[in-house]
Amino acid sequence: MSVDTDYVIVGAGAAGCVLANRLSEDPENRVLLLEYGGRDTNPMLYVPKGFYFTLRGDRYTYHYPTQPIGPGGKAEVWTRGKVLGGSTAVNGMQWVRGTAPDWDGLAARGNPAFGWERVLAAYRAMEDHSLGASDLRGAGGPLGISVTEDDDELVQAVLASARARGWEQVADVNAHDSERIGFTPSTAPAISCSTAPASSACAPRREGRPWTTGPARR
Repeated sequence: MSVDTDYVIVGAGAAGCVLANRLSEDPENRVLLLEYGGRDTNPMLYVPKGFYFTLRGDRYTYHYPTQPIGPGGKAEVWTRGKVLGGSTAVNGMQWVRGTAPDWDGLAARGNPAFGWERVLAAYRAMEDHSLGASDLRGAGGPLGISVTEDDDELVQAVLASARARGWEQVADVNAHDSERIGFTPSTAPAISCSTAPASSACAPRREGRPWTTGPARR
C-alpha cells in the first residue's frame, strides 16, 4: 500500500479517531489512520450490554497485568480496546465526566491544559445531550448523550431511599458535585456509540483521510 500523506496517526482509539476527524476537516490535509485491531463490524460492539462479551476474550481487547499495587499488594489486569474506536468501543458507555475540582486538581499538579474551564468547553463542543444545552452541557455536537429514566418499582424505591437520607435527586448527575442521585447518562441513545462513529473518523471515508486496519486474529 502506497499513500501520500501529511499525517500518520497510529492507533484508532479514542484520541486517534478524534484527531483524524479534526485534522481532516481541512481538505488540504491528507491523513492516514492506522489501527491494528480491525474493523468494528461485530454487532456486539453496538449493543449497550455487549461489552460483557467483548471484554471476555482477546479478539477486541488487550489484557495488561500490573505489578502488585495498593495496600493489599494485589496485581490487577487492565483491559484496553483493540478495534476501531479503541476502549470506547468495548466499555459500558456511561458518560461520567468528573467535576471542576477533579480537573482543576490536575491543573494544579502541573497540567494547565486540563483545567476545568478548558475541559468543560471541550465537553460542551462534543456533546449532543438529550437534556439540551446549558452552561454545563452541550447540544448539537457529534456525540449523543442520553439520560433514560426508569419507572421500575425497585429503582423508584432506591431513589426514594436516597432522598430520605438527604440526597438530592437530579436530572443530570454531571452538572452537580453534591451528594446526589440520578439516572446515569450514557453514550447509547439506541445503540452504543464509540469515538469511531461519533467522530466520523472511521465512518465512510472523508476525502483525504484513508484508513487501514491490521492483522487482528479472528
